[in-house]
Amino acid sequence: MSGLRKATLRVDACCLALAGAFGLIGDILSYVSGAGPFGATFHDNPTVVGVVEAHSLAVLTAVALWHSSRNHVGTFGNVVERVAAAAVVTRQGSWSWMECDQQALYQE
Repeated sequence: MSGLRKATLRVDACCLALAGAFGLIGDILSYVSGAGPFGATFHDNPTVVGVVEAHSLAVLTAVALWHSSRNHVGTFGNVVERVAAAAVVTRQGSWSWMECDQQALYQE
């Protein structure tokens, strides 16, 4: 793999990781405490799970890009498959966390 290709993948990975991580932290802070950039909109709102998933996917994609820049495998699909498996686990965990709050909200 050429040096320019590695550099491009790493720059893309860094940008995605930063944007995804800051978005994810902001989303969780907004949901839990009402602080953060979308505090008024996301506070105790169960639909925020979609935004959390999107920012988590950005972070996981950044990990896949960084891994691809370091370890060239035969196909990029192998890396994406591993990241997709991690995304499913992350999604299930975040959905379970939000689902509990949503059920408590509707049972009152």
